[in-house]
Amino acid sequence: MKPILTWNYFKDHSHRGFILGIVGAIVVVLLSSCAKENPSKSSTSSSPNTELGGQVSPNLDSNLTTDGDDFWRQHPGASVPFYPESLAIMNEYVATHPLNAPSNFRVYFRFHEEAPGQWGGEVWIGYRDNGHIYSGRFTTQNPTGKTRNEVSYRDWYKGLPNAAFNQWFTYQGQRVFHGFFQDPYGAIVVVFDGGIDLNDGQPLSMLTGSIWFKNFKRTSASQYMGNEGEQCWFLLPPSPYECGTFKNAEGRVVTNSALYPNPRDGYKKLGTFGGVSYRRAFGK
Repeated sequence: MKPILTWNYFKDHSHRGFILGIVGAIVVVLLSSCAKENPSKSSTSSSPNTELGGQVSPNLDSNLTTDGDDFWRQHPGASVPFYPESLAIMNEYVATHPLNAPSNFRVYFRFHEEAPGQWGGEVWIGYRDNGHIYSGRFTTQNPTGKTRNEVSYRDWYKGLPNAAFNQWFTYQGQRVFHGFFQDPYGAIVVVFDGGIDLNDGQPLSMLTGSIWFKNFKRTSASQYMGNEGEQCWFLLPPSPYECGTFKNAEGRVVTNSALYPNPRDGYKKLGTFGGVSYRRAFGK
């Protein structure tokens, strides 16, 4: 995971006037050029409405909320504190630069039902470090616009929606959810495994859970940007871009066969969260 900072300080200090505006523009242009030489895994805007494109670079986000702890509070999804497993794990997730003194970790969820019982959408992971806000966006949306799988080994997944494996199901007597989300440089699995049960036949409210991550073995997943639009959870080893887990004996993803990603598939636990409003996250 390679988040790039979101430029909030220029906006926060706009009263410094015209000269600072010119300096800010020059910095954005220079860092944008650097990003193209060393692409980041993260979307650089902290606006959850930004479309993920084929090239990422630092970006001034006029929608970012910089005052207060919740920099996504003006957006319609669910934003809550996030608790990393360790600084070492966060450094592995970030990958491109060492963290200094990161703080105010948060995660943002906004989902929609792509097909009956199958939830697509986006997940943002953000934090503050060195006076800036860094964020990474993971989604079921493919940049090519493809919403279904079109190429599949043995036709295992051909025709399935991108969010086919992102489901609520009953596991060991408990109502749970997990789902895959991707950016060009890796994948995460979001797990909801606890919360408040209102006993109304609906999923849990005020959800708790965890996020697991897997970085790709190469810089960028070309097939994610290619004409086929194939998501990484539909790929199989030895592809360096595959991110499937919950697999059966023949290697096929069976999403309700397990709750947590298998470490043998390359996943590590990034951290935990709580207090996620089901209504805000799932638009219900």
